[in-house]
Amino acid sequence: MKQIPLILAMSLAFAAAAKGESAPDMQAAVNFDSAMLWGGANGADLSRFNYSNALRPGNYIVDIYANNYPLIRQQVRFVAAQTSGQGLKTAPAVACFTYGQLEAMQVRLRALDPALVADLKSSGRCEVLGKLFPDSRESFDFGENRLEVSIPQAYTINRFRRDISPDEWDSGITAFRLGYQYNYADYIGGLRAGRRLDLNLYSGFNFKGWYLRNSSTLGWGQGRFTRRSQRTSLQTDIPSWRARLVFGDVFSSGEYFAPYSMRGMLVGSDTAMLPYSERLYRPTIRGVARTRANVKVYQAGVLVFQDAVPPGPFAIDDYSPASYGGDLRVVVTEANGAVQTFTVPYASAVRLILPGQTQWSFSAGRYRNYRNDGQDRPWVTQLTGRHGVADGVNLYGGLLIAQAYQAGLAGLSWNTPWGAMAADATLSRSQLSTTGNANGSSLRFSYSKTLSGTNTAIRLATLRYSSSGFWNFADAVNAGPVETNGRNGRFGLYSLLGRERPRGDFSVTLSQPLGGYGSLYVSALRRTYWGSSRVDQQTQLGYSTQVGRVGVNLDVSRTENRRSTEHQVMLNLSIPLYGATSSGVVTGSLARTGSAPVQQSVNYSGMSGERDQYTYGLGVQRAGTSAQYALNGSWSGTYGEVSGQLTHGRSYSQYQINGSGGLVAHAGGVTFGQYQAGTIGLIQAEAAAGAKVVNTRNAAVDRSGYGLVSLTPYSLNEVELSPQDLPLDVQLESTVEQVIPRAGAVVALRFPTRHDVAAMLVAEPGSEGALVFGTEVRDGAGKVVGVAGQGASALVRGVSASGTLEVTRADGSICRATYDLKSAGQAVHGLPRIALACAPQGGGERGARAAGQAVAQPSAISISGKDHEPDIR
Repeated sequence: MKQIPLILAMSLAFAAAAKGESAPDMQAAVNFDSAMLWGGANGADLSRFNYSNALRPGNYIVDIYANNYPLIRQQVRFVAAQTSGQGLKTAPAVACFTYGQLEAMQVRLRALDPALVADLKSSGRCEVLGKLFPDSRESFDFGENRLEVSIPQAYTINRFRRDISPDEWDSGITAFRLGYQYNYADYIGGLRAGRRLDLNLYSGFNFKGWYLRNSSTLGWGQGRFTRRSQRTSLQTDIPSWRARLVFGDVFSSGEYFAPYSMRGMLVGSDTAMLPYSERLYRPTIRGVARTRANVKVYQAGVLVFQDAVPPGPFAIDDYSPASYGGDLRVVVTEANGAVQTFTVPYASAVRLILPGQTQWSFSAGRYRNYRNDGQDRPWVTQLTGRHGVADGVNLYGGLLIAQAYQAGLAGLSWNTPWGAMAADATLSRSQLSTTGNANGSSLRFSYSKTLSGTNTAIRLATLRYSSSGFWNFADAVNAGPVETNGRNGRFGLYSLLGRERPRGDFSVTLSQPLGGYGSLYVSALRRTYWGSSRVDQQTQLGYSTQVGRVGVNLDVSRTENRRSTEHQVMLNLSIPLYGATSSGVVTGSLARTGSAPVQQSVNYSGMSGERDQYTYGLGVQRAGTSAQYALNGSWSGTYGEVSGQLTHGRSYSQYQINGSGGLVAHAGGVTFGQYQAGTIGLIQAEAAAGAKVVNTRNAAVDRSGYGLVSLTPYSLNEVELSPQDLPLDVQLESTVEQVIPRAGAVVALRFPTRHDVAAMLVAEPGSEGALVFGTEVRDGAGKVVGVAGQGASALVRGVSASGTLEVTRADGSICRATYDLKSAGQAVHGLPRIALACAPQGGGERGARAAGQAVAQPSAISISGKDHEPDIR
């Protein structure tokens, strides 16, 4: 395999204006005049950079992007353009794709000649895009090692994101994992005097796609030690069902029936496993084009889709909405300029899935109550499901069967021009110990709508009424002790002093953007109960805006319950501050609750460090004659996070320390890192200690060559290492790795490295013309080991302890340098210095022995190769 040269920053700047095209009429050359270079470099041969893809033919591992979306990282063959059927006399190498690579790029192979497709599939040969798809283009970014291909939408299957097959999911390696969080507090004075230490542990073991998990808590305080296991489970995926199977302590979702905990098993579909195109509901856009027309779809003024359609009916369902709700405005422009516009309603706060899609869940086990582990635990089974029967119409329902309790639910959700709605009914039958059977029902209605003209969002989250005989499962179990330890199969009644049962529930939220004047929101909640006159009500009004750099928030609320009625008004101001090495924000607030004194507070919080790894803050809060002062700071590093806080009031003080971290034990040792509760990537990059993970706050490779990074399951994750802090004799052969992990997996991300002998080749005075900018340096075997940069010098890698280096000058003569690194001098960064001394051009060949003079490091980046071609791995 071959390594792509990261060639010459200057040539990249010029080449940016000459994007490579795979169609022959677009692959125009741009000539660089070597006379524009200074000094001896003005005789350099720059013809190879006349095209954006300045690659030599060969096989290269590259990151393939199609229409700006990352697809795969694979070895791609590049062929000389004149042998690819394009008929160019002098041209760069162009990419040549196999049948499998074309499939991975999500192109419409059915649009090609069937005989050609059959030949590509059976022979294994490759073909360039220009011969397959008219108007396709390609360009290569040396700095990013990225091959960008542009394919017309007519030839692509999925236009907005690549669907991922379960065959691509990575189950990860065998590993033990542990995440921990701790909190130490010391209270001096006040009502909570004393010390306390709490430790939360999240541990697991992964083996061949099975994941064992346990979460536990440990506590020390007031002379007591406590330990509790919160949850233990064993889980795996069922890829063919797009479902997850879990044994142990599981929780019901709460979407259909009131949530509860149980110990048993659960199996059900997981929307995260679905292809991207099926995870989010969106209405199908249908219309009729009278001619070949251009269709544009807008949501809240944002263009979310554009394509050309042939005459006749069309249906569009492969677009990505800009937001989860908001009507779609469709503009159809005919070939003759005529325009037709229509609106497709879309409000998705109400849950909807696509037509033909089915989601389901089944669980069975014994009820688990964390508050009273000793109480009787009845058996319980639950089955729920949802099916898309038509575009914008879903049926859903479920059954819950337990000892002394049964319930059933049926519902319908649909998308209409007036908004999205859902309605369902639940019937329950509870066998109570005193009054016998209690039968009841609960009705629920939900609604959401975004008004296109004003962007007003209306969310009627819940309108629910439950009859007096309706009990949910958890309430029935927790109502009281089960008679004779449950042998009669009946539940006890609620005590008069116990919790009331919900009767009516109403909540609504409205939000209104005001353009350049900010935004406004209103929310209201009202809840009533059976067996009590209790009424809970809450109303909230909020307004936020920006005045210059100052953020302004005003909140007014009213809360009413059985014990009191409370009014609160709060005003918050925030002012960002920016410095050369840090940034921060000053916040101030005024709050008044009921008749209490006005509470005033001023706080400052800031961040500093190369990666904002340090945060700090201080504040003061005053209410009436009392005041409280606070000071805090935190550090986030490769191996975890630590924060501390000091609070001081009139009669008390509090010291608090919090921290978190994690570790993974694997075949290569134990790697420490940040707290990770989800899916983990285990980076392996030998001898690359200190290399940082790009786009993360603190992830890096440790001294053992390992590191930890968080990943998103069932999605394409691209992890990139920065070589910036690596020593010059260590080279990352690949800086980017892609992986699609399963949820909970520990996935190995192997970054090949090369630990080569490096040296600096420097032209002696009078010989600068032999080492001009862009000149390749070869070893005695003819392998390219470096490229000359500025200052008549070149960084060479992969050289032997002694031998010969050679460069070819513009007149074809060869200049050689014989060296022995053991006796060579030291250059910048401790690299050996090899001197190159040559006769004037036309004077034949001349060798030079190594000298020991130090030189400055050149800016060129070296490459290595074989058979006079770049070598990539």
